[in-house]
Amino acid sequence: MLHAEVIASVTMSVMNKSCATRVNARNERGRLLIPLQVYMRIVEHAQLTYPYECCGLLVGRQIEFGWEVVRAFPATNMNKERQRDRYEIDPYTIMTVEMNARKQNWELIGAYHSHPDVPAIPSPTDAQLAWKGYVYVIASIKHGRDASMRAWVYHGEGEHEGTIHGFVEIELVTIANATSSHPERNAMAIEGLSPDAELDLRNEVLPFSIIRARERMDDMRPGQVLRILFNCERSVTELPEALEDSGHYVLGVRALHGMEWELWVRCGGRRRRNE
Repeated sequence: MLHAEVIASVTMSVMNKSCATRVNARNERGRLLIPLQVYMRIVEHAQLTYPYECCGLLVGRQIEFGWEVVRAFPATNMNKERQRDRYEIDPYTIMTVEMNARKQNWELIGAYHSHPDVPAIPSPTDAQLAWKGYVYVIASIKHGRDASMRAWVYHGEGEHEGTIHGFVEIELVTIANATSSHPERNAMAIEGLSPDAELDLRNEVLPFSIIRARERMDDMRPGQVLRILFNCERSVTELPEALEDSGHYVLGVRALHGMEWELWVRCGGRRRRNE
């Protein structure tokens, strides 16, 4: 097995070759599309390792207006001395994930880690570990359960305008369909869209949130759009699936700040109850 120093040298060499084109090719701000399954996998990883920091790698690709995540690879936090507020990913793991991603025509686009009981804002230590032009997802996990997530791209050392320790925040968009060949279309589907109705399901738990959402959709005409606000973690996956099973069309799911999401649904062909 290669020594860690040699592996680190090889890994950083691979990273640096793509950094220049990566930064120049992308806008300073953009979006990160992340499938619901990947989003929840990161949340679960953060909950499992609490009160210590979790960490992992993000594989995906560059798209027109940002980045798309296809998989998240959990890694072991190698920092044994300060796992409560530090993380370190084994260079051999980085190299292995990078090589396997390339074989599948994907690329290593960044990493994720958790901040136990502190906001999802990059720290000076995070900047020391960051690679220029790569995406960093930070999951704030409170009391071992409540989670909120933010995405950042590292622009390099120095406090430039609009940056925090060299990081610029980008919009994190959760998409419902992880298998779509064009997931960016799911995100674009709700851009500039005005809902015909809204339903506030915050503080509503399953299965009652599903029942209320179905009842509201039954009162709408085919083609009309409903925007649903909710903060039940399990509903992130179960609510869209339940409405699709009822014949409606999920246009998109977006993570808001804090433990909240919005779900956009277009009414399918089911007749209204009053007709």
